[in-house]
Amino acid sequence: MNRKLSLTVFLVFMLTGVNHSGSPAEGKKRENKMKHKYTNHLINESSPYLLQHAHNPVEWYPWGEAAFEKAKKENKPVIISIGYAACHWCHVMEQESFEDPQVAAVMNEHFVAIKVDREERPDIDQVYMNAAQLLTGRGGWPLHAIALPDGRPFYAGTYFPKENWLSVLRQISGIYKKDPQRLQKQAQAVSAGIRTAEVIRLEKEQAGFDRSTLHEIFARWEKLVDYRWGGLREAPKFPLPVGYRFLLKYFYMTGKEKALRAVRVTLDKMALGGIYDQVGGGFARYSTDKYWKVPHFEKMLYDNAQLVSLYAAAFQSTGDPLYKKVVYETLDFVAREMTTPSLPGGGSGFYSSLDADSEGEEGKYYTWTKEEIQQLTGKDAALIIEYYNVTARGNWEAGQNILFREKKDEAFAEEWAASAPGKSGVSDSSKPAVRAPYKPLRGQNSRNRGIQNPQYEKKEKLKIEDLQQRIAAAKRKLLTARSKRPAPPLDDKILTSWNALMLNAYVDAYRVFDDERFLQEALQNGEFLIKNMLSKDGRLNRVFKESRNAASINGFLDDYAFTIQAFISLYQATFDEKWLFEADRLMQYARAHFFTEESSMFYYTSALDPQLIARKMEVTDNVIPASNSVMALNLYLLGVYFYKEDYIGTARQMLNNVNAKLVQGGTYYSNWALLMTYFIEKPFEVAIVGEECIKKRKELDAYYLPHVILLGGREEGKLPLLKSKSIPGQTTIFVCKDRVCLLPTTETKKALEQISPAASFSLD
Repeated sequence: MNRKLSLTVFLVFMLTGVNHSGSPAEGKKRENKMKHKYTNHLINESSPYLLQHAHNPVEWYPWGEAAFEKAKKENKPVIISIGYAACHWCHVMEQESFEDPQVAAVMNEHFVAIKVDREERPDIDQVYMNAAQLLTGRGGWPLHAIALPDGRPFYAGTYFPKENWLSVLRQISGIYKKDPQRLQKQAQAVSAGIRTAEVIRLEKEQAGFDRSTLHEIFARWEKLVDYRWGGLREAPKFPLPVGYRFLLKYFYMTGKEKALRAVRVTLDKMALGGIYDQVGGGFARYSTDKYWKVPHFEKMLYDNAQLVSLYAAAFQSTGDPLYKKVVYETLDFVAREMTTPSLPGGGSGFYSSLDADSEGEEGKYYTWTKEEIQQLTGKDAALIIEYYNVTARGNWEAGQNILFREKKDEAFAEEWAASAPGKSGVSDSSKPAVRAPYKPLRGQNSRNRGIQNPQYEKKEKLKIEDLQQRIAAAKRKLLTARSKRPAPPLDDKILTSWNALMLNAYVDAYRVFDDERFLQEALQNGEFLIKNMLSKDGRLNRVFKESRNAASINGFLDDYAFTIQAFISLYQATFDEKWLFEADRLMQYARAHFFTEESSMFYYTSALDPQLIARKMEVTDNVIPASNSVMALNLYLLGVYFYKEDYIGTARQMLNNVNAKLVQGGTYYSNWALLMTYFIEKPFEVAIVGEECIKKRKELDAYYLPHVILLGGREEGKLPLLKSKSIPGQTTIFVCKDRVCLLPTTETKKALEQISPAASFSLD
């Protein structure tokens, strides 16, 4: 949301947080304190982010009654500082301000300071992010709101250099003492704006959903797509996985080649770019440039989970081996660095994130000098240096290189053979840094770019197998060397919603690549969620900490949405009805505690939770799909499985409520658009019953079939659509649509022929 609140803005509001493209504290190492001079109220918290601040001289409080009671008793405004453990600029502001006794003295004397981990308490973050967007037109982290003792904000911003922060604090403190009514009016107006922002009302007039709407949505997308570098035409560039899932399905339904092209150029450039960890696998949170080459180095579980699912689907659709490689390498990274050991309660979980910084510097863990590459890769150094665009002066900062590629292996091998450099007269001094567009000079190909007085020698064509073996060997050496460096800090909290996303990713990878290891990881995590995060009454907790072997914080809507989605996926992969019935039990709980009949939408917080200054809904899809759009899709699928027309009706009403925003919202309503495809064209319900049900399911999964809902089992089971479907002595496939089935078949090929727009469905 980019609207600014129309309010009276006084001088202090001119000192808003700055947009940052470079760090004022770059290169400064954080002090490794063995003894702590200060300890505040965060010391007993479990969040790694809060514990990072437990020894600041600022008298931080965790969110809770104690902080607000103190503010009311002492009549002080409240500073609400929100961030997360992997946030680079949160660390910068801590170093510059919160570790500084001078700044702490001002904060402690005139304010009550509260620290919030946005990943533990996204409900709080949602409210105060709205305040920042209303007041300044932008948001981000660290997020700082200043509020009255009752929590109503009158000021908000993001990152502040030390002097700016001190100036803001002093001016606000002065106004609060001399003219408190001014701030009271401001807080009243901001709070009213927060309550009305993104309010969804019941839309009684039913919209018609047809393919023309899909075409309009894509037309909007098409204007924003960067068909040269991938992603959208802007920087920084964030992966928006659900958007490209929509484009893949849109291509499947319409054959619109430009949609597939948008997906492929984006996935190619990301996989080759610096946003992808070329040595260890996995994706950074976003690219700071439009070329996907300079990442913001933090690695988030939710990004990697969704990108595994996206690349698996893209491989299924295109067969591109690069996409398979990305999936396997990313899951190797998750297993190596983001997965818990087996937990006492059963199963295993996934950690939240890896920091952008190590040894006080952003990206230090992931970057290399040319000399390091030469020493580690030996006789293959020239190949590796060219393959990953390494230069002597560094392609990034301070002589460091971000490893990235410009070509897929086939093109690189061909060009290497055609124009390999000789051993003399070679210099890379004129290669541009990564921050500039990396393209050949006129008259040069990308192989001889920047070479002075080049001498060439013809080499035999480099075979793909040879290239890939040499690259793999070099990567193993680099990964081993990198593992000896001080690693970025790990945020080891385990979040239900993000774990469910990764569970879903493992299921998707299993179904596409038929690798049993992936299914076992998914089942392990499913067991963890049931045994550790789910209460007997169907209530979910949000956070689990290994160190305490305990779950805490009442779950939010995204915890339910993604867990239900993951359990539905587990059912489709295993045909074990346990997962489907668990999904429906969670849905019933969510409808009882989050749903409102007034708008036919779900609140983000449970009715059991203490109320904040506003009870919000999450509607727009972003780097993570909105919890309401996921719940609507879940309702549709569970409605199909259990013949619950009220579920399907609710899903349709939710879609109808946001229908007017679908075209204009474009990328930010992609998951809603995926739901709409089910109402435009009913999905196929494919039931497989018999001893070889899993074998037949695997045969179907060799194809990209995004409009198919799978169900089945060795026996009929309890689902209505499976009733009377068992035929003794054979495994039978039933292709149905809207509960009407074609003639059954035992052959996967015939079933695939029936799964097509030309298939004729009738009661006859």
